[in-house]
Amino acid sequence: FPVTIQFKVAFIGTLNSAFDFSPIIEAARSLKFSLIIAGDGPQLIDLKEKCKEDVNIIFTGWINSATALNLMRVSSVMIAPLRDLPDFKMSMPNKFFDAMQNSKGILTSISGFTGDFIKRENIGIEYSNENIEGLKQIIVRLMENPSILKQMGENARKTYNSKFEFDTVYNSLVRDLERIAQLISREGHSSNVKHKFFQLSKFKSK
Repeated sequence: FPVTIQFKVAFIGTLNSAFDFSPIIEAARSLKFSLIIAGDGPQLIDLKEKCKEDVNIIFTGWINSATALNLMRVSSVMIAPLRDLPDFKMSMPNKFFDAMQNSKGILTSISGFTGDFIKRENIGIEYSNENIEGLKQIIVRLMENPSILKQMGENARKTYNSKFEFDTVYNSLVRDLERIAQLISREGHSSNVKHKFFQLSKFKSK
């Protein structure tokens, strides 16, 4: 990646209408950090034209998984500049799991479940697409305090290991199935079992 500026914000994914890059582009223009946008999609041509004078904003096009891992490694923080739509408020896109697995904090414009999750686990920072100055302030704070980035990265990996790593999820599922089997064995296929299964599912989702 032909970038020499020390602070690097990176995006990896498909450049479609679900993303609003305008706030982070404006922040990069103002603060002169490196913004690396990796991926292909319907927005690519328009974004490249919009940023053709911005030497600190790099478009790599599509990259393979090995290059994506390397980009995450050399980046200061990842970004998921999704539009704050209802579809994204109740689920967590794969970008967050990728960042966590690779010990990287993440900036995102998603509120709801994902925004609450990253704040609670201290693995990233939520910003508003309507508040570019607020995003700039967040990035300045990160640029001036590398320890915050380091802590978010460490928390991200710990969160992934404790909540999403395969063995953890698998073992938790096995325990749940064993508890369900015990209920069925004791009480049969009754509505009471279904009620208890529903209660168990609610408990696991917390």
